[in-house]
Amino acid sequence: AETVINGNGVNAAVQVNANDVTVDGFTIRGGAGTYLSGVYSAITNTNLIVRNNIITDNAIGVYAECATCTIENNLFDANNRPGSAGGAGIYTEKSTDLSILNNEFRGHLNNSAVIFAAVATSSHTNVVFTGNNIHDNNSSNSMVYVVGVTGGAFNSNTISQSGSNAFSFSNGNENISLTSNTLLNSGRGIKISNGGDMVATSSNFTVLHNIFASNTIAAIEVVDGFDGDVNAINNYWGHPTGPNAPLNLAGLGDIIIGAVLYTPWCVN
Repeated sequence: AETVINGNGVNAAVQVNANDVTVDGFTIRGGAGTYLSGVYSAITNTNLIVRNNIITDNAIGVYAECATCTIENNLFDANNRPGSAGGAGIYTEKSTDLSILNNEFRGHLNNSAVIFAAVATSSHTNVVFTGNNIHDNNSSNSMVYVVGVTGGAFNSNTISQSGSNAFSFSNGNENISLTSNTLLNSGRGIKISNGGDMVATSSNFTVLHNIFASNTIAAIEVVDGFDGDVNAINNYWGHPTGPNAPLNLAGLGDIIIGAVLYTPWCVN
């Protein structure tokens, strides 16, 4: 029973070019055209709040290019209209102090549910991604795709997507923490690799107190493009005996591949 703001496939449904704007309690749909999105924020904006909305049938749900912005308590449902980066619930190429909190993402068939895109390091600083529920999207794309984040806290999210990567970290990410997430029934819980987005490696990841279970390829896979080891102690790997880490431990839990420190682990 929300008021509907409809871009009719021509432009953004809501285009924000001012500071201190709150968009609260609408159904936002039909965003496409020049700004491709249900809600578009110019890069010079500060203090945008997008909360309590149903955001559906846009090319991109929210195109967030702003500082000190919060996207919370929204339903992102089937944003699948065509366009550059179309098919994403949230897309951003540059942000500072962006908080994405307690949203649900479902029905995205053509792209990752959330994309932090970048062509340079530190394009995103102080990201908080907490309490989100991502499910029933497509298996061909990672659910959260991350490039160029310096200082990112990805905490207490629940992600389940058969055949996909729950989190995929490409180039230029550093000082990343993943804590208390539940990553189930995907292809990989976390994948770290050189995706070719820029010339930069990633470093300093802490993966703590997460639940990994029934991820068919790996709980964590570090392919390349990472300096050092991923610190992943004190996680639950789907079985009391710990992870099935090739050449290290023949456990019955999810598999670990690559440079990951996993001892000690949680038994329940």
